[in-house]
Amino acid sequence: MNYRYNGEQNDMGEPEDKKKFGVGSVLKWIVYSVCIFFAATLIFRLITTKTPGELKNYLIKTESVNSAYAKQKNELTIYKIDVRSAFALGDALYIESVYYIEAAENLQITLRLNNARLPELSGGTPFRPLLSVGEAEDEPEKTEHKDVYSIGKTADRYRYFVYSFEGVKIDYAKSIVELYIFFESEENYPDTEYAAAKFMIFNINMPKSKVKTKIFDFG
Repeated sequence: MNYRYNGEQNDMGEPEDKKKFGVGSVLKWIVYSVCIFFAATLIFRLITTKTPGELKNYLIKTESVNSAYAKQKNELTIYKIDVRSAFALGDALYIESVYYIEAAENLQITLRLNNARLPELSGGTPFRPLLSVGEAEDEPEKTEHKDVYSIGKTADRYRYFVYSFEGVKIDYAKSIVELYIFFESEENYPDTEYAAAKFMIFNINMPKSKVKTKIFDFG
């Protein structure tokens, strides 16, 4: 039996549907390749920016925090505050987490440093953080951190710093809490005009949620 193709042919004598099939296949693989690239990039980013295990549900156990826990145990109120604008200096600095231990009047902030963005910073604690707590119409109080815990090395992609601030009284309906980050070498500390970065840590519109005390391993 003699089969013949009755469709249209291009200038080379090839069937038009064959030509379209070839172009479609190329476009399809280009789309697949782009999707795979973006998926791989996303997975890599999620892995590399994942919070280190030792900082997951971590609190510095200061005297005030331990004292508050001793009195209230698992009834101790701890809030996790979700910072809306968590990046500063591009993506060089990032607020990883914020916890407020109400009864202890203690605020703890974990800051992530992207070493590649600020390669000139070296040493264990290259920053001097300053916390500002007040209301819109009042002069805020400035609080320096009392305790700091850090992990990571200058050669790592990221370094993490946990800062603990004592004597922090937050009125959830009125308070404005801001964090200023100074480089350790800055001579004009604590003049906030010279701060390298500024974060809004809490205001009335900032969401917060209670977290279970038992996840913090008080022992």
